[in-house]
Amino acid sequence: MNNSTTPSSGSLKILLVEDSSTSAMLVHNVLEGGDDVHGKFALTHCKTLGEAVKCLKKEEFDLILLDLTLPDSSGLETLSRMRTAVPDIAVVVLTATDDESIGLEALQTGAQDYLIKDETYPKLLKRSVSYARERFLIEKSLRNARDKADTANKAKSDFLASMSHEFRTPMNAILGFGQMLTYNKASPLDPTQQEYVDIILRSGEHLLDLINDTLDLAKIEAGMAEITLEPINIAGLISECIDLVSPLAKKRSITISTNAAGSDFGRVLADETRLKQVLINLFSNGIKYNNENGSLTVTVKQVNGDWVRVDVTDTGNGIAKENFEKVFVAFARLEAESSEIEGTGVGLAVTKELVERMGGTIGLESTVGKGTTFWIEMPTDTTDSAAKKSEGKKSGSMDYSAKGYSLLYVEDNPANKMLIEKVISRVEGAKFIWAETAEEGIKIAQEESPDIIIMDINLPGMSGIEALKILQSMEETKHIPVIALSANAMPNDIERGMKAGFVRYLTKPIDINMFLKSVDGALKTANWSN
Repeated sequence: MNNSTTPSSGSLKILLVEDSSTSAMLVHNVLEGGDDVHGKFALTHCKTLGEAVKCLKKEEFDLILLDLTLPDSSGLETLSRMRTAVPDIAVVVLTATDDESIGLEALQTGAQDYLIKDETYPKLLKRSVSYARERFLIEKSLRNARDKADTANKAKSDFLASMSHEFRTPMNAILGFGQMLTYNKASPLDPTQQEYVDIILRSGEHLLDLINDTLDLAKIEAGMAEITLEPINIAGLISECIDLVSPLAKKRSITISTNAAGSDFGRVLADETRLKQVLINLFSNGIKYNNENGSLTVTVKQVNGDWVRVDVTDTGNGIAKENFEKVFVAFARLEAESSEIEGTGVGLAVTKELVERMGGTIGLESTVGKGTTFWIEMPTDTTDSAAKKSEGKKSGSMDYSAKGYSLLYVEDNPANKMLIEKVISRVEGAKFIWAETAEEGIKIAQEESPDIIIMDINLPGMSGIEALKILQSMEETKHIPVIALSANAMPNDIERGMKAGFVRYLTKPIDINMFLKSVDGALKTANWSN
């Protein structure tokens, strides 16, 4: 090591790695005066890569000027080795080789600049040194910000996966037993009970749709779930949403009236889950911010040829005109902040974005002291070939054909165990076997040789995937089809499960018909016959 100048306070510390004494002297002469930004440059000179790496372990530098051709290294390998040794220091490459492709590759490898030793070299060197350090710091700051964002995104993904699992477990019991009440031929529900159960199921299914939408991290990062437009029967959807909010209206003695019931206003192009979310939010707000014993009127009409308009009119206190725009701003609850009305103030902001993402518009009209009308306009479906969507009514019977099989369910949650046991009890001649742990399930599978196994993934001790591998490895159990039934519903969870060898991967909460059809299909695939 030679030609080391004494660093001054606040100066830019530069390590020159150059085996040519003549070139090193030129660099020293060019940089000797420093610049207006950094003041004097503190220059240290090394002739080999090995010598430079040793120097870097002893001292801290702000910038490296690196010749690519050295006694112990040459070419872009020199840069790669230097970046590996010290990834957090800016590097400017110095070379006698005028090759644009090498220069581009050097920048891609992490160099801040690429200078060719020609007649323009002295003029460019000082400017390159001054800029390279600042450019490197900016790039480093951006990398750090990206790394923090990646860490936050991973934490968010982990949180979503965890919350999805925790939501799905109780939802499995709610929707599952709700379906069992509907399918109970031995003791059918009376009309009022059936109406209540239908509302429970529709509410649960809507909540499940919203849970499913949160699982795609890209949707969360965009601040909006992905929109899938399809023809929707607007009158039918309005009637369904009114049923969902009716208990809230009844509690506040609000009368709901609509011209949608039994009418046909055609189909609008929208995302069904998101349009339902919009309507429920508007209806709920019309009830919450209404006066006791008031009314809520939902009116549908066709406007401007290819549009359908929905007016939601309440008899509340109204909104002053100067506050119209604030209504759609997140967390702006206006007078509601000082009232007993619960809410976060984000509902209308989300509603506005959802409507606009679906190609619609939203607005309001209001008179203080008389009430408010929130309205949305949605484009109609103009294609003749679009088929009408089902109104969502479920069959009153369970759909299955296989009978007389034995089913082993490996599940540690008692409510889930009870649900599947009740489902299987409706299958003629079927035998239900339960194991609380994977270890117990493997033992029972060896002893009982069930026709099919339903396996949870998150089990105490051994996981469902580990248990599957053991079952597949044993002669007496490898022929048994195994279906995963789990609250782990992230796409990578399903992919991992299918790669592990499950014949089906079902997520909680279950649809009983789909569950039974999956069991039928798995038994047929395994050439089982009753």
